[in-house]
Amino acid sequence: RDDTSHRSRAWSGSSTMPWSKEKDFREKLSKLSESQQSIQTLSHWVAFHKANAAHAANVWADEAQRAADPHRQLLLVYLANDVMQNSRRKGTPCADAFASQMATVLPAAHAAATPTVRAKLERLLSIWEERAVMPAPQVAEVRAALGGEGPPPASAPAVPPDSQQAAGLQAGGQQKRPRPADDAGAGGGGGGGGGGGSTVPLLQALERLTDDSSLDVVAAERDKVDVVAIERGEAAPAEVAAATSLLAGQRKRLATELEQRRQLILALAAACEAQHACCAKLQASAGEAEALVARIEAWRGA
Repeated sequence: RDDTSHRSRAWSGSSTMPWSKEKDFREKLSKLSESQQSIQTLSHWVAFHKANAAHAANVWADEAQRAADPHRQLLLVYLANDVMQNSRRKGTPCADAFASQMATVLPAAHAAATPTVRAKLERLLSIWEERAVMPAPQVAEVRAALGGEGPPPASAPAVPPDSQQAAGLQAGGQQKRPRPADDAGAGGGGGGGGGGGSTVPLLQALERLTDDSSLDVVAAERDKVDVVAIERGEAAPAEVAAATSLLAGQRKRLATELEQRRQLILALAAACEAQHACCAKLQASAGEAEALVARIEAWRGA
């Protein structure tokens, strides 16, 4: 592949201004793993740098096109999916920035992918269309580049919405490993069996609190309060009243969120204890099975 033309496609239309975090982002992309935590951590990092969304999207597109392994490309698309869905909910520019790269990245990944990976990419595109994550004209452009006229049929292999139940990315005959959900935030089946209880509600609560943290909003609101002018007596009475009301509301909102997070910590601790107990039972049962196998083998050898 011609690296010069490849790079020019990924960076077309971007600002010529250098981005100080480009090297850091490329390094983080190289360390990205298939775990939900890895995906969400890097997605939140991108969201934090939303002022440079176009730069981040261009770097992501460049790395996605450089990736030789179709499963690696799929993983990078999963990252973009998480970025775009969260961004669309919060109204940040990251969704549009990453969506603008899909007409280049997705067809290339689709062309090099196995049938299973292709179906997952097509399913993602359908999710973006259903949830208006990407504008309809962009979806139509990407779908045309993939060689399709509409969403994949219901019988096509789709990507399960529940990250805790979804099958992992799989290359060749390797064992499947857990992989991140493409349909972040969707409802789904329960957690692990064996009497351990469903972890999905806890995960959804954790994701909601992560997405809805008040800290960024509070900081932005406080920037509008001129405390120095108030202290000097230079602020109008209406400004003082507005600042007082704002800060009182912030205190109440932060106290509520703090209590919610404390309750979540307690729930997570209880869930961990239940999972430890479930693991102990599974281990004991596995030991019993092993002992029975040993007895049977001894009988057969007698």
